[in-house]
Amino acid sequence: MKILGERIAALKKNLYIVLSRTHTKVGMAIRLVTREKYNHASVSLSPDLQPLYSFARMREPKPLESGFVEESWLRYLYYDKDTKVRVFAVPLDEDAFARVEKKLAAMWDNRQKYGYDFKGLVLRRKKENKYTCLSFAVDVLREALGNPGLKISSFRQLNEFLAGNYSEEKIIRTEDKSHFRWGNDKYYEH
Repeated sequence: MKILGERIAALKKNLYIVLSRTHTKVGMAIRLVTREKYNHASVSLSPDLQPLYSFARMREPKPLESGFVEESWLRYLYYDKDTKVRVFAVPLDEDAFARVEKKLAAMWDNRQKYGYDFKGLVLRRKKENKYTCLSFAVDVLREALGNPGLKISSFRQLNEFLAGNYSEEKIIRTEDKSHFRWGNDKYYEH
């Protein structure tokens, strides 16, 4: 299943940042409070956006059991509703791509050391080894750009910062569920 169009898939060595409009109660609450179109951020280094990494709940019925996850597109379609996403492609040179690849691999290998930053949702302060989906995407972007001082604290700011990069708005459709697999995503496990 192709998620992205031919133009974006033809691009080489990119960091893909995916903003999504999820259908969870938490996602709806975030959009209500922030008045943003999107409430979730994920990253990938692959043009087919698999694997897709983020900080989110690990299993559907347990929103407080959250941390570093590999997301399947089935998680986005879990409530049998189409999901709107915006995908940005941030071009990287070989060194930047290798840095981000190494960072994501190290985080995945040590995922039990990372937690979801629930206080960061409200206080906008970052604790070591704790992330929200937004702070994680921004941290990966900092690594990719070699810009540790990059300050982005809202989906609106991230959207504006990425506006100069190639992007596509897509709808991930429930009718395409059969094209996706759960892979390493434990969202559906109870």
